[in-house]
Amino acid sequence: MSEIEHKKLYNEQLHKEHVIHDGSNDIKNCIPACKSCNSSKRNYDMQDWYKQQKFYDINKLDKIILWLKWMKSKYK
Repeated sequence: MSEIEHKKLYNEQLHKEHVIHDGSNDIKNCIPACKSCNSSKRNYDMQDWYKQQKFYDINKLDKIILWLKWMKSKYK
């Protein structure tokens, strides 16, 4: 779901979902998520949760992982 679609459907911006549930609240540990994904992930490991979704795509997961590594290196 795109940010525009999410805004139309829920009348709010995308949420920041923590990659590590009990991890830090800074940008290194956050990814954008729609309301339903943000709610369903809860305290599950992000990769385990994502692999169980009907929209799972290994290429997208690889991009998410690369983005998280880049964010961690940028915001040490």
